[in-house]
Amino acid sequence: MANKLTLTEVKKINKKFDEKKRVELPDGNHVFIYPNFSKKDVMNLLGETFTEFAENQKAFKKINMTDWATFALLYKFADLGIPSVFNKKVLAFDELLRYDHYEDIISAYPVESIKLYEEMMKKFQRNMNTLIDSKEEGMLDKLQERVEKMIEEEEKNEELQ
Repeated sequence: MANKLTLTEVKKINKKFDEKKRVELPDGNHVFIYPNFSKKDVMNLLGETFTEFAENQKAFKKINMTDWATFALLYKFADLGIPSVFNKKVLAFDELLRYDHYEDIISAYPVESIKLYEEMMKKFQRNMNTLIDSKEEGMLDKLQERVEKMIEEEEKNEELQ
């Protein structure tokens, strides 16, 4: 028989999003990651990524978006001390991509978390592609509205669950 869901129980369940996991790397270093992603955190990360894109379109022409999406995962879900200021974040991005054990950090995340991130990123990428391909006046504002609506919908879905 199922237990009655209460706010107290929801808080207990949600503690998994605050749990850290220590990942030992082959070079003797370690990093702490947050292996469980909430949809809300992923949507906030995607919203932040969109804002960065909108404000720094020239810089993003030189950045592989798949690499940036993976880096954003580390920015949000690892304790690497990555700065939040865009220019400094780009420098950290370049350094991490050159790090021999970058892939080892990424592979430490559970498959379920990566799948959630990929699914939500695909939705986001479709919207980004619309922006990039469109010459329509005001498309940036329309895309911003879409992203905000996606965030609201995900938050409502989380509240219902």
